[in-house]
Amino acid sequence: MYNVGDFDTSSIVDLQWTTVDADGTPTAVTSGSAVCRNMRTGSLAPQGVSAITTSGGMATITIFTGSNTTFFAAANDFSVYYGAGLITTTSVIGYIVGRFSIRNRTGVYPTVAGRTLDVSAGGEAGVDWANVGSPTTTLNLSGTTVAATTSANIRQLDGSTVQQSGGYIGINWNQVGNPTSTVVLSGTTVNQTSSANMQYWRNNQPNDLVSGRVDASAGALATGVIASGSFAAGAVDAAAIAADAIGASEIATGAIDADALSAGALADINAEVVDALNVDTYAEPGQGAPAATTTLVGKIGYLYKFLRNRVTSTSSQISVYNDDALTIDQKSAQSDDGTTYDRPEFGSGP
Repeated sequence: MYNVGDFDTSSIVDLQWTTVDADGTPTAVTSGSAVCRNMRTGSLAPQGVSAITTSGGMATITIFTGSNTTFFAAANDFSVYYGAGLITTTSVIGYIVGRFSIRNRTGVYPTVAGRTLDVSAGGEAGVDWANVGSPTTTLNLSGTTVAATTSANIRQLDGSTVQQSGGYIGINWNQVGNPTSTVVLSGTTVNQTSSANMQYWRNNQPNDLVSGRVDASAGALATGVIASGSFAAGAVDAAAIAADAIGASEIATGAIDADALSAGALADINAEVVDALNVDTYAEPGQGAPAATTTLVGKIGYLYKFLRNRVTSTSSQISVYNDDALTIDQKSAQSDDGTTYDRPEFGSGP
């Protein structure tokens, strides 16, 4: 038994072996047939296995892996063995005559079967720049270093001379894009080494730079420079203002009064108050002891709950029920000695 190799999909696999008798003499197998088995799944090839041809003790079989690409799938090993046959009177059923695999050994395969890869003497695979993507598209060579070891390497570009100094290509900012458009230099650091670098800005001399920025004040801005139109819609919202950024200390005394509010603003405030009192709804207080200090909503809620919900009274306890009229939410132990009736604070039920 031997391994004939690793094959691509839709390949022709030829196996050849010699059968011998007990004395070692090459002897043909009588009524022999072969079976191909997937060594991982255990399934048998439904087709693609030729009949065994023999010449003396030499046997040959051909397997076409393209006959069933589902069975002969990549990343699998296969064994070929006798499914029937005799050497003289000895059965050879189950005798493995060869093995092979489909795309289960080497890691690199050509897109088209049968094509070879150009490999240099150092073992590197050749790269055809014309076959990278599409020759009509831009090739991103950001990870490729273009050497400038001699003046002939990159001095000429589309028939124009490229200025080179210290191994770097000179850039003419006037030739970047369209000279009438804005050139974005967000990734470029402008080095300020002398007063001539950045001291003049639109023919005006600003204050000295602070950490590379122009140190200016709001008072130096012309009237109307910053207006409502300077901000995109929604640019200033609650998320853009830090927590507690605007408090009582940021608002001058008397800055907000009736005169500072438009008639529409006062109407909106009135509508919000009416909504809170006569439109918005509030759930009744849950089970628990009423707090001594609580919100007005809570206090009114307890009054309404005690008025609306089921209440029972015995000689020893007053019980206020939940909306379900079954669960006691608040209760108070009461007593009457014939002279004084005593009802302590309500506590939590049940």
